[in-house]
Amino acid sequence: MSHRELTLSRFAPFVIPAAVMLWGLTAMAALLLCARAVAGAFDEPVNGFIPCLATTIALMATLGAWQLCSLVADSFTPMQRLAFGLSSLVSPCVIGYSSSVHASPISLGVTSGILLIGLVVVIFDAAMRVSIEMTELTEATSASTSTSCTSPMDAMSISRLAGEERREAADMFVDHSERPADLSHFTQRLMRTRDTEGGETIEATLDAVFGIGEKVVALHLPIHPVLTGTLEVECEPLDDSDVTVAITTVQPYGIRIEVRRSSRLDEELTVPVGISIIASGLIANVA
Repeated sequence: MSHRELTLSRFAPFVIPAAVMLWGLTAMAALLLCARAVAGAFDEPVNGFIPCLATTIALMATLGAWQLCSLVADSFTPMQRLAFGLSSLVSPCVIGYSSSVHASPISLGVTSGILLIGLVVVIFDAAMRVSIEMTELTEATSASTSTSCTSPMDAMSISRLAGEERREAADMFVDHSERPADLSHFTQRLMRTRDTEGGETIEATLDAVFGIGEKVVALHLPIHPVLTGTLEVECEPLDDSDVTVAITTVQPYGIRIEVRRSSRLDEELTVPVGISIIASGLIANVA
C-alpha cells in the first residue's frame, strides 16, 4: 500500500463527515441568503466585495468537499463525479446571486466569473478522469494481447515447465511408504488405522541405537491425537539381537519402552523394535 493510500485509509472515517458538514453549512447559508433576498433584505446597494467573497468561500467549501469524497470513494465513475461536482455548484450560485441582487454590475460579473471557474474545474476534472480510464483500459488490453500472442514453441515450453512444477509439488506430498525401497535409513515408522467400531490400531517400528558402552536405551513413541479406551501394547525386537524389551509406561498420549542388551558393550548396535498398540475405542479413565 502506498503512503497516499495509507494516509487516506487512516483518515477515511473523518472525510465523509467533514464533507457532509461543508455541504450542509453552505446549503444552510444559501437558503438563508435566498430567503433574505426574497424578503427584500438586499434592496439597498451592497458592497461588491461581499458577494465575491461569499461566492469564493462557498465554492471552495463545496468543491473541497467534493474532492474529499472523490478521493475516498474510488468506486465513483466519471459521470458520477461530474454529477456530484455540478451539484456542488448549486449552493455557491445561490449564495453569489442572492447576495449580489443590487450590487454593482462589476460585482455581478466577478461573481459570475468565479462560478464559471468552478464549472470549468468540474468539467476539466471529469474529462481528465475519462482520459485516465481510457488510457488504463488501453494499456490493459495491450498487455493481455501481448501475453496471449505467444508462439506455439513458447506455449509448449510454458506448459512443460508448469507440468514439471506441478509434479515436483505433488511429489513432496506423495506417500513413500507404499514404494518398494530400502528402508534401512528410517529410524521410525508408524501406521495408524481405525476400524468401523471406533477402535484404533497403531503399528510402529523404532530403532534402538546403542552407543559404545551403552547397555540400556529408552524409546518414546508419542501419540497424537491421543487414544481413547483400553490400550493393549505389545513390543518385540525385529532381529536376532541379544536384547530384552520392556514396556515401562503406557499412556493415551505416548508409550515408553526400555531396551536392554546383554551382548558385548564395546561396539555400537542398532536394533529395530516393533510396537503394536490396540485401542478399544471405549472411553476409559486415563487420569
